[in-house]
Amino acid sequence: SPLGAYSTRYFPKNVLILLFVLFLVFAASMMLFYKPKKKEEGQGDGKKELKTGIGLGIGAGYLGGLLGVGGGNFIVPALVWLGIDPKKASATTAFIVVFASLSGFFGHAAMGSINWNLLAFAAVGSVAGALLGSWLMHKKLDAGQVKKVIGVVLYAIAAKMAWGLF
Repeated sequence: SPLGAYSTRYFPKNVLILLFVLFLVFAASMMLFYKPKKKEEGQGDGKKELKTGIGLGIGAGYLGGLLGVGGGNFIVPALVWLGIDPKKASATTAFIVVFASLSGFFGHAAMGSINWNLLAFAAVGSVAGALLGSWLMHKKLDAGQVKKVIGVVLYAIAAKMAWGLF
């Protein structure tokens, strides 16, 4: 993540935003239309899962730092693509993103590019949203609904970002 944050100085802002919008559209489409093979509990090679997890973490951390977003935008679709249940993928990502986001934050803070007022409001909103999302995830939604919600949210984010570009 810090390497991604450092790399932002070498890319034009509009190029980064456009690449992220394209990724979001891809990820949203995958969440809504892709049907992976279900992965059974305990199925799989531990070494392969370790390598996949490390590679996914490195990639999501770098891209999250580069774009200034949490790595969950990259991790959830990848885990669902690998056959992980969407609810488990979301819960796993909620834990993982803390580390990717925090290290990306430190990278951007070290370069002095933090809006502290925005950070405070976003932190309050994030905590409230996390509590509401966790409650909905466990009490109200099944795995198919979770995939649909994630897909629609990713499309909405992509549309908002694309609107800002044009």
